[in-house]
Amino acid sequence: MPRSVAKALVGHKTDSIYERYAIVAEQDLRDGLKKVANVAKKASKKSSGEVIPMNRRKASQK
Repeated sequence: MPRSVAKALVGHKTDSIYERYAIVAEQDLRDGLKKVANVAKKASKKSSGEVIPMNRRKASQK
């Protein structure tokens, strides 16, 4: 993932702040990715999977 994307995701404005907090154990990264994957999996099960174009949505869906 590009550094600019990672900074935007966590709210770091400068490279120095990013570097200060970019110290992470590999196991913590693995655990975090598993948690994110589980959340995404649960969310996809709840979704109908139907894509509704913005211009075709009913007023109640906006």
